[in-house]
Amino acid sequence: MAARPFGQWLFGDIKAHAEANWDDARVLKQVRDELRRRSKPWSQSYAVVVAARLKELAGGAEGADAGLRVRAEQLEKALREAQKRAETAEFLTTVAEAAARAAEARAKQAESRASAADASGYREVGLHPGCADFLLKAARKAFRSEYHPDRFISHFPAFRRDMEERFKHFDAVFDRLLAARAKRAA
Repeated sequence: MAARPFGQWLFGDIKAHAEANWDDARVLKQVRDELRRRSKPWSQSYAVVVAARLKELAGGAEGADAGLRVRAEQLEKALREAQKRAETAEFLTTVAEAAARAAEARAKQAESRASAADASGYREVGLHPGCADFLLKAARKAFRSEYHPDRFISHFPAFRRDMEERFKHFDAVFDRLLAARAKRAA
């Protein structure tokens, strides 16, 4: 196996060494061979540049032009790929913004549904949705005293069950209204 004089060198060091010895064909051949063994695209593309310089040193100017043409094509390809990545990033940003707007719209829709349910609850208990908290609590206390099942012990069982159901229903309505207010306040 042939010795690799630049096998342990970093790409930047190899490039600097090649540029320092730009007129020494022997060094440039070693650099070219080492870069061809490496798999990174920048190593491969710089190997093309070094090969073009070697052809120039050998007297083949047309070979140097071909190497530079290949290098220009590689740079254009890299530029197109970078533009695609930038477009993809913009697209993903746009998608994320649209998803955020959709989530906001869903939240507003759910809030409007909840406020419509709250409004029907307020109508049910005879209050305005913008009433003060103390009025809501006073109305709850009045409804509890009016429909409490213990008030109807001496009545018929069917009537008692009816009043008990009304009590549970209105208590649930007041619980829902107070919970919605507490949620909005938080």
